[in-house]
Amino acid sequence: MSMENIFLTMLIIAFLGCVYILIRNNKVCKFRNYIANLIYSKGCDMMNNGASYQDVSPLWDILTNISYDKMLYSFKPLKMEYWFTEEELKLLGYENEHLNKD
Repeated sequence: MSMENIFLTMLIIAFLGCVYILIRNNKVCKFRNYIANLIYSKGCDMMNNGASYQDVSPLWDILTNISYDKMLYSFKPLKMEYWFTEEELKLLGYENEHLNKD
């Protein structure tokens, strides 16, 4: 194999890696936005029902415990079940919402 073919192969692999990261970045952004909206909605519901800020603040910890970079560079699917524990999903009310859609 000539040096040009090796270089071209490496260049193609690097290009495909960049395309993958760009696509994954877009999906991670949308996923985290969905989670933030879910947390905001749940927090507003809790506050409207008389909860204090201290009761609502653990909701935001759910999102901040997992960094954007960790999601970006992971091969895990961007599904709630893969990123959050059952306790966190229950706190968000995700199970009830998810079951109602089926």
